[in-house]
Amino acid sequence: MVVYRREGQRRSLLLVIVISSLLIVTIDSRGNGLIDSFRSGFRDAISPVRDVVEEAFSPVRNLFGGVTDYGDLKAENQELKRRVTKLEGKLSRERAVGGKVGELETLLDLPTAEDATGVAARVVGAAAGNFERTVEINKGSSSGVFVGRPVVAGNGLVGKVTTVSATLSTVTLIDSPSIGIGVRLENSNVNGLTEAHTGEREILLKFLESQLGPCQEASPLDSCISENELVFTTATRDGAFPPDIAVGRVVSVDISTTELEPRIAIRPVVNLDDLTYVKVLRWPDPKTTKTKTS
Repeated sequence: MVVYRREGQRRSLLLVIVISSLLIVTIDSRGNGLIDSFRSGFRDAISPVRDVVEEAFSPVRNLFGGVTDYGDLKAENQELKRRVTKLEGKLSRERAVGGKVGELETLLDLPTAEDATGVAARVVGAAAGNFERTVEINKGSSSGVFVGRPVVAGNGLVGKVTTVSATLSTVTLIDSPSIGIGVRLENSNVNGLTEAHTGEREILLKFLESQLGPCQEASPLDSCISENELVFTTATRDGAFPPDIAVGRVVSVDISTTELEPRIAIRPVVNLDDLTYVKVLRWPDPKTTKTKTS
């Protein structure tokens, strides 16, 4: 009898627990405010304890994470140090070369591209020509455009003005055979002269020589020249173009040629086949004193 009574009490207690659980689940699913308040209060109550536990075990987690990631972090750190050292060396060389160039410009009283203002113009068409690559712009002598003035678009050289009327001008592009530009290569600091050929979009570099920089003692010079190297106009007293204007990038260095010099080709940084707006720089051309009219 006693055993039967105890089993009945247990069944009753189990039934009460099941019914209570169902009620709690039902009330919770309906978003009862009392349950929400209890849950929120419980979270707030244990929050300090949870923060203390997390803070206490944080060094342990960091220790295990540091042990497992140490090899990767060490390799990454060494690679970053190598890059920093390389960049610092390059920066030092460029500062040295830039300082010498700046001193020479000051001594020779050479103007720079920053000294030149300009006239904005729109390309209105391609001018006729069998051998030269030319475009026509909508500004002429009435706007201050004269023969020999350099023409740029964006940050790159386009060409120079070759004929002028009152309201129109013809610009011969830098990939034309008649245009030769004194240039220097950005990294190797090799100087040279551009040479273009009819029908070819790439421009060749000729008469290479090294004045300053890492290629000064190199033989042959092309061993210091790399693809994708930027090419800029040079600073010369009687230059037709301002110094330090981007001309192109090296696209190939061919030492297998039978010519006396390696074949070094550059591609203009400006898309000369898709010109819309250009800027005619107010830059003196000492070789041209008269204006040709079309």
